[in-house]
Amino acid sequence: MDAINLARREIQGQVPLIGFCGGPLSLLMFMVEGHSSKSFTKLKKWLYVYPNESHMLLQSLADICVEFLIAQQRAGAQRESRIPVATRL
Repeated sequence: MDAINLARREIQGQVPLIGFCGGPLSLLMFMVEGHSSKSFTKLKKWLYVYPNESHMLLQSLADICVEFLIAQQRAGAQRESRIPVATRL
């Protein structure tokens, strides 16, 4: 969060500072696929083979995302953005 504080000082209120966090499914996709994907083949297989583990992992990632976005806001981010990369699933 030091980077947010530094950025706020550098931009001196000229523009809003936007915090960011990937969505839980997008984060899981990068964890499973290892990179961005157009077909989500590995992710789809993972979700099918490990449904209970997927649910628990997605819930944990969602909780972490919320905590991270709150921390960014407390550190000075004025807007928040969560861009779901894995929306084509």
